[in-house]
Amino acid sequence: MEKENVKEDDLMEVILDAGADDLKAEGDYFEVTSSIENFEKVRKAIEDKSYKMESASLQYIAKDLLTVEGKNAEEVIRFIKAIEEYDVQNVYTNADFTDE
Repeated sequence: MEKENVKEDDLMEVILDAGADDLKAEGDYFEVTSSIENFEKVRKAIEDKSYKMESASLQYIAKDLLTVEGKNAEEVIRFIKAIEEYDVQNVYTNADFTDE
């Protein structure tokens, strides 16, 4: 949801009371993270407080990232791009690419 007209402390209280795991400030937006079991409860709590959500969706978030560098990173990126060319909705990875 956009940060505009939303106080971070107020939003944090609402989502934590509903069972959310985390709130992150990402640029002009807040990103709320919760378990799949609490997703609907958290979404409803946000909606009940009349906060305007940009989107609400389930996403895979890797627990353990795997560092991928150099030639291996290039191959993984090429593979991900190849998969994205097919009719898929989302592609997830636990690869942690270095900035090299």
